[in-house]
Amino acid sequence: MDKMFCYQCQETAKGTGCTSIGVCGKDAETSGLQDLLLHTEKGVAAYSAVFRKNGKAKELLEGKVNRYLINSLFITITNANFDDDAILDEIKAGLKLREELKALATDEEKKEAEKYGADLVNWYYESDEDLIKFSENQSVVGVLRTENEDVRSLRELIMYGLKGLAAYAEHAFNLGKTSEELLKSAANPAVYEKMDFNGFCPELDEALKKHNRTNIIVIGMESHVCVYQTVRDLVVNGYNVTIVSDAVASRFKFNYDNALDMMSKIHAVISNTETVLFDIVHTSSDEHFKEAQKLIK
Repeated sequence: MDKMFCYQCQETAKGTGCTSIGVCGKDAETSGLQDLLLHTEKGVAAYSAVFRKNGKAKELLEGKVNRYLINSLFITITNANFDDDAILDEIKAGLKLREELKALATDEEKKEAEKYGADLVNWYYESDEDLIKFSENQSVVGVLRTENEDVRSLRELIMYGLKGLAAYAEHAFNLGKTSEELLKSAANPAVYEKMDFNGFCPELDEALKKHNRTNIIVIGMESHVCVYQTVRDLVVNGYNVTIVSDAVASRFKFNYDNALDMMSKIHAVISNTETVLFDIVHTSSDEHFKEAQKLIK
């Protein structure tokens, strides 16, 4: 049997599957561990499905279980995580979580979970060595465990769809987090958590009006999504908006250029770091002039 088998991306070797090392750079051990992580996740999902059907352990499912299922799927998408130690930690966390769910299950619920696959809900190893050895057993944990090609293709198609959903969900979970470095650099920062792409929220509007702030400088990413939506609503609500063009970004130049064009057309000012800094400082006699100079050199 080949060392590995992975065909989840369009660049896969010969258009059929990578069998010794991935075109992406993923080696056989990492590939096996990712397969085992998915195998582990299915065991967690089996109990999760039973409990959801029975309306049981709702708080645990909506918190720890949901987060685990999404994170584990995200780890296995192409180029997301090739850290074997991190994957092993996630496998062990999944086994612990599965056993936590199993401890809450009745005998009838355990039988119901086993219908998804007794091998998914009953296997257990503790040491890294045993887990790595088990991950090499492709006939149990790998893609090729399903002999029928049609059934295998349908299963993997569903899995790739779930991975795509998990990727979006993982990014959504991280929206609202503020860089600690950024917080430390600001004096008395006000932080408004957001789950929407648009950063203009009622709390921000209220704070700006309270302090009589009408001129707003906007930086951030992505230019064509979060930045654009925030700028648009600021302008609609009567604020004068300046975009610092070299302090906003998009993954692709087309999106960046298009975003600046759209924001210019709704009468936001497109500027740059140096212009904005010296516009704030006004004069070389200002106590912050030398600090501003250092930022642009």
